[in-house]
Amino acid sequence: MKLLPFDKFTIETSLTKTQVKTELQKRIGKSKANNFDRIDQNYFFGTLTGDEFKIHPILYNKRNAWKPYLFGKVDESRTRTTVKVTMRPNSIVLFFTFIFALFGFLTTDMILKIESMNLELGLNFLSPLIAYIFCMTAFYSDTDLCKDYLIEITEGELK
Repeated sequence: MKLLPFDKFTIETSLTKTQVKTELQKRIGKSKANNFDRIDQNYFFGTLTGDEFKIHPILYNKRNAWKPYLFGKVDESRTRTTVKVTMRPNSIVLFFTFIFALFGFLTTDMILKIESMNLELGLNFLSPLIAYIFCMTAFYSDTDLCKDYLIEITEGELK
């Protein structure tokens, strides 16, 4: 697991650039699916414009605000096509996770001062650490699924 909720990876495939874009377009819904009109063939919703895409996974039976946003570009060389992808969480979710961690730190600090406890300063970092672990676990729980979807769609392999 990485220390920050950002991930970059490259997929290499023997498909042509046009084939990769066609397969991606088949699996990208035009808008966010809701509970009443999900289409099983769509793994993602978002846009594919030219050689670049901005997508978000549709994860059935999950409600996870830390679902990654995927930004990518399809490039073609002489022998192979590469799909370069960057994953990151929603900016608002990162902001509120930071606020939650800060609130946890300040609350723990105030409780220690009010109770006149002589606990080590390390206890002050327990609440932010829990918020950090929660955020990272929630984010990385879905990144592998997104990678698997993209590898399946492009019929490729991680570089």
